Parts: sequence; structure tokens; C-alpha cells
Amino acid sequence: DSRADHLQLRLSRFEIETNGETDDGSAPSAAGRPGFDPEALPLVDLSIDRLAVNGRLLGTLSASTAGHPGGIELTNLTLRGPGLDLALYGTWRNRPDGGQETLLGFTLKSDGLGPLLSDLRLYGELAGAPGDAEGRLNWPGSPLDFELPEIGGDLAVQLGQGQLLELKPGLGRVLGLVNVASIGRRLALDFSDVVDKGFAFDSIEGSVRFEGGDLFTNDLVVNGPSSRIELSGRSGLAARDLDYLVTVTPRISSTLTVAGTIAGGPLVGAALLVAQQLVGRRVDDASRLQYQVKGPWSEPEVSLQERPAAEGPDAVEPFGGD
Repeated sequence: DSRADHLQLRLSRFEIETNGETDDGSAPSAAGRPGFDPEALPLVDLSIDRLAVNGRLLGTLSASTAGHPGGIELTNLTLRGPGLDLALYGTWRNRPDGGQETLLGFTLKSDGLGPLLSDLRLYGELAGAPGDAEGRLNWPGSPLDFELPEIGGDLAVQLGQGQLLELKPGLGRVLGLVNVASIGRRLALDFSDVVDKGFAFDSIEGSVRFEGGDLFTNDLVVNGPSSRIELSGRSGLAARDLDYLVTVTPRISSTLTVAGTIAGGPLVGAALLVAQQLVGRRVDDASRLQYQVKGPWSEPEVSLQERPAAEGPDAVEPFGGD
């Protein structure tokens, strides 16, 4: 690279205070920010022994940049601390049309994604959720111009036990609508008790794609104490609407075992446990429900879909069949 400036920074401690998210979950507006030419920025080698953000000590950071056609490249950024391992790479470049573009890839391991996002003031309504995430994202403008409706790229997550404390619009609202905390009420299509409450889960795994102001998924699986939820569809980040097919499999067999133990004592519970091992999966599969969730974030319409016909050797015969 022909740039003469090359900075080497070694810091023992560096502290950052952030403003946090706006009401729609995006970063603060870029209006009024000074513009920078990424081709004119000096190259940097940076190390920080102790990086703190909003009072939380995150760990040790090292980063380096290099020249890139039309801009600058983040060749390596690592942040390692207690319960946190983050690696970033990407480019910030000028486009031929006169605009700019940022491309960012990352891998993240955390023993608590909820507390981490809260301390960074990015999202404050998630508790627990240890796990991994990786993604490749892009958006127009500089790295500071990050806004959800403008994002493109892919994101994959694998999270452990946690809780959404408040069901904000988008996927969180969908999860709340189909939380099968009370199986009997859900079978009657009554969602009144979960729309404004939190949502607890044992695990979340899947991937999402950002494109054209929308978020798409076809493999997102949420395992909860009383149900397995599979989601496929779209969240409109710009239009603020939803269009999802949601498949809910209540864990009825497990519930029956617990209920039998309470009502009939250990002997009945043991008998139900044996029966559960033999036919429990079939009972759960037979209770599977599908919902169409569609409409604006604030008031989506939820409709129960007609059950698809059972197929294969594990199909459950209807009661009373020959």
C-alpha cells in the first residue's frame, strides 16, 4: 500500500461509552456525522490490554488494518476475555457510484449473549443465552452507518437456555404468539396470556438472511420447556410486517408423565414413563400444529392451518380406526 501513515498503538486500558439502540433497534442516525474517505485513512496496528465498554471489562483486543482497492481492510480483530471470544474481519470501501459500502464478517462465542448485548446497550431484553454466532453482513455507508433495514448478508446462531424479557416486534413477537406454556389454551388458539409477556427457551438454533429490507429464515428451531417451534418466513425490517409459517410440536408426552406422577404416585409415573419411551414421540407428532402469522408487527393475524396428512411408518392412526 502506498500510504505513508502507519500507526502503532499500544494501550493498557481503553474505555468506551455508547448511546445504545434507537426505538426501532437500529444504531443512532448517521445524520450530521463527518464523512471520511477510507482510502485516506492511515493503517493501524492496535492492541489494548483492557477494553471496557459502558463500564464492563470485555478483555484484551488486538486489531490490524491493510490497504484495499478503494478503501481499507480490517484484516484481523480479536477480543478475548472472561466468557467472550470475538473475531472480526471486513472492508470499508468507496463504490464506483460515489457511495460507500461496509462488509463485515465475525464469529462470536459467549457464555451469556443477553448480558453482553445489554452491557453494550445494543439490546436489553435478553437474559442468559450462552452460545455461538457467526455472520457475514454488508450495508451501505461507513461502519457507523449500520441500520437494520439496510443490512444484507447471513447470520447463524446456536444459543443455550435464555429468556426474551419483552416481546418486541419481529421474531420475538412470533415466538411469543406460539409459546406453548399452557398446552390446553394453545390448542384452543388462545394467545392472550403471552402477547405482552416474556418467552423462555432451552435453545435456539438456525440461520437468517438479510435482503432488501427483509429478514428471511427457513430453519430456525426454538426448543422450549413445553414445545418445539420451527419457523420459516419473513420479517419486514423496513415495512415492519410479518409473514411466517410456524410449526409447533407440544411436548405432551413429557407433560403427561409429570402429571401422572403427581396424580397417581411413583407407580403410575413409572408406567407412564415406559409408555412415553414407546409412543411418546408419536403422541407429540400427532399433536403438531401449524400457524400462519401474518400482518403488521403490532397486530399480526394468527390463523391455524389445516393439519397435513400423516405419512410414513411412524404415522399415528386416528382413534377408533380399524
